[in-house]
Formats: sequence, C-alpha cells, structure tokens
Amino acid sequence: MKAKITQKGVYDEKGQVIPVGTIVNVKGDTLPGYLVSKAEVLESGQRVAVTNPKSDDTQPGGGD
Repeated sequence: MKAKITQKGVYDEKGQVIPVGTIVNVKGDTLPGYLVSKAEVLESGQRVAVTNPKSDDTQPGGGD
C-alpha cells in the first residue's frame, strides 16, 4: 500500500525523520499505528464496497 506522510514526527527504521509529503510503501492493507493521523492512504490492495442510499433514506425522518 502507498501512503503519503502528512504530519511531522514519522521516522524510518534507521531513526531518521521522513519529510512531510514523502510517499512510502507499507506492507499489508491497513495503516500501521505509527502512521495513523500522520499519513493518508493513496493506494491500497483492499477493495471497498460503495453503496448508495435509497432516495427515501436521504430525507430526515425517513422521508415520510
């Protein structure tokens, strides 16, 4: 998975700072804990289901 660093405070395995804006490759399909709130996922192998609500469900109170 590819993730873009968006906040300061992220370090590589050697302890060096990874600059904001850097795109890194991460193993797996979930963002590791050390990147939560500090990176955004750009590319993932995981598929996400997209569903659209019924037109009646978009009205407050169920569309009565």
